[in-house]
Amino acid sequence: MTGDFLQTAQRLDSPKIHVPKRPVVTGFKNAFVGFGSCFAQNLKTSLAPYGFEFWFERDISARFSPASIAEVIERIATQTPHCEDDLYKFDGRSDDIYPFGYYFKRRVYGDNAVSRTLKRLDDLSALCRQKIQEAETLIVTLGTARLVRFKSNDRLINSVFSIPKDEWYSEMQTVDACVANLHAIYNNFVKIREGKPFNLVITLSPQRYLFHIDLPGSDTFSDNTLSKAIVRVAIDTFMREVGAGNIIYFPSYEIIMDELRLFESISHYDFQHIEQDHTPKYIAKRFLEALANAPVMDRLLNLERLFLSEERIQNWLSGGMSPGNSRLIDEINVRLDEDELSLGEICPSYQSTGARLVEAMDQATDRLAEAERPSFYAMRTRLLDHCGLTVLDPADAWHVSQFTPATQHRMMCDAHLAKGEIEQAIAVLRKAIILYLLHGDLFKASDCLVQIGHIAKSTEVEWIERRHVANALYIRAQDSIRVGRIEAASRFLSSFLVMEPESALGHFLLGRVCAIQGKNEEGSLHAARSAMIQNKSHLDEKGRLPLSERQLEAIRNKLPSMAFIAQFRSASEYLSGLIAAAYGVQDYYNPTSETYPQEWIIPYLFEPATRGGAICRLHTWPSDHNIDCLRQGGFKSFPVHLRDPRQSTLSWMHFVVTRERDPHLLERHLFRHPYPDGFLDSSLEARLEWAIDYYYPDLVDWISAWVEREQELTSDFKITFTTHEEMVADPKKFLHRFVGIFDLPSGPIDRHFERYPADQQKNFRKGSVNEWKEVFNSDQKRRMRERLPASLRERFGWID
Repeated sequence: MTGDFLQTAQRLDSPKIHVPKRPVVTGFKNAFVGFGSCFAQNLKTSLAPYGFEFWFERDISARFSPASIAEVIERIATQTPHCEDDLYKFDGRSDDIYPFGYYFKRRVYGDNAVSRTLKRLDDLSALCRQKIQEAETLIVTLGTARLVRFKSNDRLINSVFSIPKDEWYSEMQTVDACVANLHAIYNNFVKIREGKPFNLVITLSPQRYLFHIDLPGSDTFSDNTLSKAIVRVAIDTFMREVGAGNIIYFPSYEIIMDELRLFESISHYDFQHIEQDHTPKYIAKRFLEALANAPVMDRLLNLERLFLSEERIQNWLSGGMSPGNSRLIDEINVRLDEDELSLGEICPSYQSTGARLVEAMDQATDRLAEAERPSFYAMRTRLLDHCGLTVLDPADAWHVSQFTPATQHRMMCDAHLAKGEIEQAIAVLRKAIILYLLHGDLFKASDCLVQIGHIAKSTEVEWIERRHVANALYIRAQDSIRVGRIEAASRFLSSFLVMEPESALGHFLLGRVCAIQGKNEEGSLHAARSAMIQNKSHLDEKGRLPLSERQLEAIRNKLPSMAFIAQFRSASEYLSGLIAAAYGVQDYYNPTSETYPQEWIIPYLFEPATRGGAICRLHTWPSDHNIDCLRQGGFKSFPVHLRDPRQSTLSWMHFVVTRERDPHLLERHLFRHPYPDGFLDSSLEARLEWAIDYYYPDLVDWISAWVEREQELTSDFKITFTTHEEMVADPKKFLHRFVGIFDLPSGPIDRHFERYPADQQKNFRKGSVNEWKEVFNSDQKRRMRERLPASLRERFGWID
């Protein structure tokens, strides 16, 4: 190996195409109009998000040869109307046509196809003329020197879409013909502009035009190379002949072929097109670097970073982050710090991006902690000011129309606050609340209420009916629960209870929210408060709930208190009703948080059932709190009544749809997993699929938890498991065993058994043990079997 090797090795870096700097784009109000191939369309796609006005309408703008572009520009300049000769009629029919001189994506059909198409063409020409007159920069991208013409009349065809091959032929333009076309294009632009100055950017498309036609002595790739060479020479000749300073050649062809040689595969979906994701953006960047002045470029770079920040912030907010989170606020402040330019001419995309960010954060203000509010509102004001969106005077609302009413009111409120007009700021929000209430939008009314509380540092709202605003907070809490935003629900309910401290429903719902958060003690207090409010007119001298005459009589007869734990849909109502009727005791149902499956006993409500003469049916979870409540209530043993969870799930789905459509009942049982919209009216198959994923697993976990707890309890506190399947197999034997757990005689239960048939109970459907085997399909049965431990199936005889 000689020392020449490293000197002659192939270069591994590509050249950088020199593009002369021509800063003709001096602001974001500079408008563009494009004609030609994909370069113009890709420029529009890349520049439009940054606020530039770029007009490219494919139906009229998409053209590929100098002759085709020259023809349409001349028609626009002369304002020549279209006629039926401009339409190709398939099989001579007037209801199946195509405008061959244009680039429509579809043929046009129907009795009025001709009139509709001609009107569309005339409207496009008029609109295109207007856009050319208004734009500062016109772009022409040339793709090929090859033309297509009709054999019958030599008219140019811009698109041969569906036109039979035997009706047209192809020819290659000469350099002179292409130069003449470019002169015609330029002169007609001058005519349309009526003396107004403009810039003309000409570029050569890097796309390969591979015509699928017979080319004697050549192939399509060679033909494409020849075509590109003809057009490139024509561009150079035209520019030298005109010598005008407003004509600019942009080397997109050279950048693709040489600068991107190592990176551009030119095989997006064939060997004809460039890679369609990154390459057009790179070309657009090089285009702006050449034609945009320094202030525009600086603002573009910062705007691109702001776009990325917006995407991140939207993701953070959708994931539940508070809009006052320091990480989010720092993200925006850093972006604003990087832009040190004076506002000058505002980029439209700054406004739209700022507006989107403000809207997204305003919609999430219910997550704001009190400590986050100062930094959030300071950042919000700075963002609005930087993007030119601040309302400096309440009467100045020239740009707030792009915001929702809620944000408009906040902005006008901010303007009053900036001037120290506290009363006027509150008045704006008062009007907003009344407006929202008139339209039934209680959520927005609640938003304004929260802002008033922040401004006035007071929860007193005397200027509007308290019940309307309180109702807004309550409904907002319910909506937050429905979408799983438990922290937000807790804050809404706390605000609601400040305004309505004696609301039994408010305390009850907040108790349930506390249960979801694991705050059992706090939740129990709210639940007890709810019960006390509901029954405060009936409390005895000790502040306890009163007993019924039935229970007092049972106590006099020395009947004990009884409690049993029951799985949902296991005929527990039938059991408690039968025992209450047989022995004359009071029937208590589920004095718990009603947050199945992890329900917890509310001592205040449970206490009356412990005084004797009562049967209490519970669906509660085997937590330490619940076990302690049972111990303190004097219960040393109790049944836990189960049912095959597969049959229980089927029974529940029938129950909620066919027997009870009460939203409260459904919400109580499905608190952790709210059912989807349209659930009640969906097919049984769809409901069962949902139940297998959400309801059934909770049911299995509930059963498993009680079985596990059995092993931990001492001998003085005993669990006895019973099953629905036992009851169906031999009802009398089962009942004797069941009441024996409470040391009750079996005589009364025998006498009442015949007079208390199960099918008269309102919750009774079939009582079947194996119906699920006929209803669930094989895949559903497999999934449910895998979720149900074998130890449970074997112990309780739940046969597959």
